[in-house]
Amino acid sequence: MGTLIDAVALKRREAITAATDVARNAAAQFCRGTENVECPSLSPDNRLIAFKKHVGPGANGWRLAVLDVATMAERVLSAETRWVDDQVEWLDSAHVLYAVPRRTTSILDVWVAPVDGSAPARVFLSQAESPIVVR
Repeated sequence: MGTLIDAVALKRREAITAATDVARNAAAQFCRGTENVECPSLSPDNRLIAFKKHVGPGANGWRLAVLDVATMAERVLSAETRWVDDQVEWLDSAHVLYAVPRRTTSILDVWVAPVDGSAPARVFLSQAESPIVVR
């Protein structure tokens, strides 16, 4: 029985690895073939790619956006309306983390935003930057 369970577990890992490879390839192709897009980040479930997109005037006109890997549909994150020039990190399959400087100082805070726009962005960790999630 143990051998059958091990074989099933191996096949499942192989399928997950293959799906991850396909999603990473899609992310790389999207960023190479699209202007004004930087810093892609693949969601933990391999369904979405978060990135920053230059949409505004000047060097600071970056907004956060998400690409659905299956449909290749792209949308700007409605939960965050400010210019954001930071690498996006996934907290989970439904929320992204990123740093934003405060308006009157050089201090940054890490914010969290739902990718579906169901709530506004909020401070996740005060006086922090460059979020990393260990999985």
